[in-house]
Amino acid sequence: MLIVLPEGILSNDDSIKTREYILKNAKIKAIIELPTHTFVQSGVDTINTVILYLEKYETDLKNKIDKITNISNTAEKNIDKIKKCDDLDYDIFLASVENVGFEPNGRIFVKNGEKTDLDIILEKFRATDIENQKINIINNSLKNYEIDSKNIRGKQNLSDFMRKNIRNIENRLDPSYYLFWKNIGEDFDDFIPLSKYNVKWYNNKLKLLTEEDLDKEFIVCSVNKNNYYNLLEFSEYKTGDELSQESQKKMIVNKGTIVYNPYRASIGSFSVVPEEFDNCLTSGAYYNFSVDNFDEQLLVTLFKTPIYNKYIKILSTGSVRDNFSDTYLEKILVPKINRKQQKELLRILSNKNNNILDKQSEIRKDLIEKMAFLYKELNI
Repeated sequence: MLIVLPEGILSNDDSIKTREYILKNAKIKAIIELPTHTFVQSGVDTINTVILYLEKYETDLKNKIDKITNISNTAEKNIDKIKKCDDLDYDIFLASVENVGFEPNGRIFVKNGEKTDLDIILEKFRATDIENQKINIINNSLKNYEIDSKNIRGKQNLSDFMRKNIRNIENRLDPSYYLFWKNIGEDFDDFIPLSKYNVKWYNNKLKLLTEEDLDKEFIVCSVNKNNYYNLLEFSEYKTGDELSQESQKKMIVNKGTIVYNPYRASIGSFSVVPEEFDNCLTSGAYYNFSVDNFDEQLLVTLFKTPIYNKYIKILSTGSVRDNFSDTYLEKILVPKINRKQQKELLRILSNKNNNILDKQSEIRKDLIEKMAFLYKELNI
């Protein structure tokens, strides 16, 4: 059987019973991750999907697996028993594709005879002698900053693949997870979970108890992933009366803490609360935390890098919409560096950031001069 499924079914904690069912009944031949725009031509804008290729167990093997599993066991325990079955020792083909023959806007660009990533992956799947080749995803992530990257990305062959033995599979089956760790290799070996730096969570929801509260004006802020200073931004003023009409309560955040949007964390939606917005309000859907021994500005800068965008994406779960929960944030690996090293890194990064802003300011001035020259020449 070949079937297209939302990728979240293969990674969500809530869907582990589905993964147990798959492993109890069929051999997994291949799982291929598709780009989010794969079904744009059928009216679905963006969704994370995979192709799941299964082969039903023969009767004797199915009976054996039924004997070693038990309905009273947890899904995790049954999956562990299935993976250890003597008659199950095979490799799952895991792959990810980007070029499926058309762009996110639906425009077809592959001509007759040209190959897409799907063609290449099919060739790799049929081959019997392929090795798991490491791709330098650190360098590849920097290509997102190339001026023409958006224009050429869709037509490039950006497929990735590997084989993973069933016995080494964890309780998740999404290809992106295993491909990431294959490619990151030893780069994160000396990193430690963020929880080691002592993470503290806050969820102080706004309470409107009196008439005075309803008349009061509140500052509402939001996370902007493009803020160069990694700071929470002013959004609007709202009265307590207006806020009381909203179904979701706003959250009160304090200076120096970090706020992030769990549904947009994989594109860098993290911000530090500046002093001037101490006790301001943010969306109740945001997460708010602090870290005792890791500079908040440096941490947010790190989370906004392309490699961490990818890392956060594979840790996020959701059937359709990814959610980077507080549990996964505490598990994420970060560099093991002391306060002195952090301070020096942040100093250098701040200087580079200022250089970027200065150059952007020069470009804006040049654009203004260009327009002013044109108006003058045309007597406008």
